[in-house]
Amino acid sequence: PSATASSPESTGLPGSSSPLPSAALSPSASPSVSASPSPTPSSSASTVASPSPASSHHTYAVKSGDNLYAIAQRLGTTVEAILQLNPTLRKDPTKLVVGQVIVVP
Repeated sequence: PSATASSPESTGLPGSSSPLPSAALSPSASPSVSASPSPTPSSSASTVASPSPASSHHTYAVKSGDNLYAIAQRLGTTVEAILQLNPTLRKDPTKLVVGQVIVVP
């Protein structure tokens, strides 16, 4: 077989005259992906998880400068309610660590 010259509709490879599908020539062609849209982050990035169907509790990642009172105020609950859900905090409620995950109502 003799080599043929490339044309705009060929693959561009020497010796090939196979036409490309029209989608390959279109700069706007993109593969069709059927994926669900990714969730949009909420404005409250410190809330780590959604409530489970069996309870109305959430988890909260402690941020720099947080204390139980500030967390309770921000989330519309009480320090006592947070302590009931996190009994280990009762030993020393002032020892929150940045990144620590606590349960909140």
